[in-house]
Amino acid sequence: MRTQLLHVIVKPSYQLAIILGGMHIVVIVLISMLPIPVYVYLVLVMGLGYSAWRSIMHSALLRPSRALSSLTFFDKTTCRLQRRNGAIEEAAILGSSVVGPYLTVLNIKTGHARRQEYLVMLPDRLEQQAFRRLRVLLRWGPIPDGEENIQNGASL
Repeated sequence: MRTQLLHVIVKPSYQLAIILGGMHIVVIVLISMLPIPVYVYLVLVMGLGYSAWRSIMHSALLRPSRALSSLTFFDKTTCRLQRRNGAIEEAAILGSSVVGPYLTVLNIKTGHARRQEYLVMLPDRLEQQAFRRLRVLLRWGPIPDGEENIQNGASL
């Protein structure tokens, strides 16, 4: 049995939904300034509307049944994913993942998938302490035994 380092429950991100929606609106406004026929503009707006709906539902609000509901980390590069439909899969966190103070993007490769998945994480997606622990784990690795209590008092 492997030691579980961190278990996080993934929530919908309303900040990400606002950012994605806003960016799509900006692109629609910019396209409206182009000298193109109305029918081309309408096709582009419909395509962008679908893109906005799909990205907000899939990436921000986690509506599909295959969306992630929780992650259990065993070390810096391996985790167990649980999906909304109840499926549990082993996965690898790829080195192309990005960890920052406000934005974390996890690039995830499951064993049977041909393509990698990604999970965009803003602070409203996890509890504050869980988001901090996730960033520390992904950037520097697990906290050695005995140092956990020392780290709890310090701000990271």
